[in-house]
This record gives sequence, C-alpha cells and structure tokens, in this order.
Amino acid sequence: MAAIGPACLLIGRMAFHDLDNLFPTLVDALVMWVVSVAGVLALGLMIEVLARSFDGVDSRVAAMKVAVYSATAPWVLGVLFLIPAWAFR
Repeated sequence: MAAIGPACLLIGRMAFHDLDNLFPTLVDALVMWVVSVAGVLALGLMIEVLARSFDGVDSRVAAMKVAVYSATAPWVLGVLFLIPAWAFR
C-alpha cells in the first residue's frame, strides 16, 4: 500500500507534464516510498517502546500492526497524486 502514492505520482506527472523530467520524478517517487516505509517503521518502534509506559503488551508485531494500520489512510490518499492539481504538498 505504501507504493500507491509514488505510483500515482509517476502516472500523474507523466500524464500531465512533459516527459523530459522523468528522472527527477522517479527520484521523487522513490524518496517518497522510502520515507513512507521508514516513517511507519519508526512509528512502530516508538509504539513498542511506549507500550511499556502504558502497561501494554510489549510486542513488536502488534506495534507494527498498529503503525501500518494508522498509515493506511495517508497511503490510500496518495491516489490524489494522479491529478496534480488535487495533490497535497
């Protein structure tokens, strides 16, 4: 699901812009995907550490499930990159 936004970014820019800027668009999409996955991983690790403070279960798998579930909405919202005028920045 993390690839929805970058894929739509590529498609949207290729459809509405000239193809001369293909390499920067590929770099933008790759950076977007890496930052998205790294952010969810960092969030999952923070949730795991903070679970002890709230008498929660100290489980990395459960923490990652919560982090990925919380990132689902922004990942799906990446569909807006198909039309650059609607894209959030």
